[in-house]
Amino acid sequence: GIDSIKRIQILGTLQSESAFSGAEIDGDMEVLAKLKSLRAIADWIMERAGSPGTGTELKVDEGRSPAAGPTKEATVPRMVLSVVDHPASPSVRRQIDGGVLVTGGDAQVSRYVKDSLDERGIASAIVHEPSACAGAIAELRAGGGRLGAVVYLANSKETPPAELATEAMNESLRLFSAVKQIESELRQDQARVVVATRLGGRFGFPGAEEIRPNLADAGLCGITKTLNREWPEVTATVVDFAAQASPEDVARRVVAELFSTDGSEVAYGGAGRSTLRPLERAVANDARRLEISRDSVIMIIGGARGITAEIATELADRFSPKLVLVGRSELPSENEDVATAGID
Repeated sequence: GIDSIKRIQILGTLQSESAFSGAEIDGDMEVLAKLKSLRAIADWIMERAGSPGTGTELKVDEGRSPAAGPTKEATVPRMVLSVVDHPASPSVRRQIDGGVLVTGGDAQVSRYVKDSLDERGIASAIVHEPSACAGAIAELRAGGGRLGAVVYLANSKETPPAELATEAMNESLRLFSAVKQIESELRQDQARVVVATRLGGRFGFPGAEEIRPNLADAGLCGITKTLNREWPEVTATVVDFAAQASPEDVARRVVAELFSTDGSEVAYGGAGRSTLRPLERAVANDARRLEISRDSVIMIIGGARGITAEIATELADRFSPKLVLVGRSELPSENEDVATAGID
């Protein structure tokens, strides 16, 4: 398949070669967007170039026709998400224009954060229950202020393994509830959001502190990164700490991150400030390979659409295993694709 950027590049090249006029570009892009392969695009280009009025002859290298494909096998780099050093950049700073709402389940750190903000002359309000966030913001506005930032502090207490799933859901819902209630204020005021977790100071990656990280915080990372994607007016950062980090240290670093926009994922462990980066790494030659055969049973979670369908098809073509597809979409009823209709 050809992505939209590549389609635009193709049209731009053709226009620069006078094959198209500017007035034709919009219509041609609509046609080009429906073509799903290089071969189809190549055929369309040749047909378009030969039509009356283009005044352009497109020359094709007979030695490398579109059907021949690339001369060598394309490689896809193998990337591994890794923890890397990331000292704070003094040049990437911002001011907090307005009051700060401090919420979450860590009451001790909340107090230290508020004291630190008070020393800087920044108004703040502590709200232990997310349901009270709207009221606290109303108080800030009544004092002539506005919302400048939100700090969410995950509970620092270790969660027993038997309660992990429930607490992970509850912790994520608390953050989601807080930001959803005050969405209009966050986006209107282009607020800063900082979320503190206790995943070991390395986001749960190997090498984290020996004291068990609170894995119930893991969902907070995804919500924080989603804020940056879906609400571009908001700048959000998740800051991870070791389980045994002192309340004073957590508060000091959280406040420091409030004034920095240098990274959306920041961790403080034994090695200082770090972040996550995808690094290229080859598969080790001695790695044990999984043997797949017709007797294998493979569960594929995520339904069977898009890239999931491509992977399922590849597995079926290569190994013919039994595939168990798990998804939330309802099974097709009346308008099922002819490729699968009638297959039980």
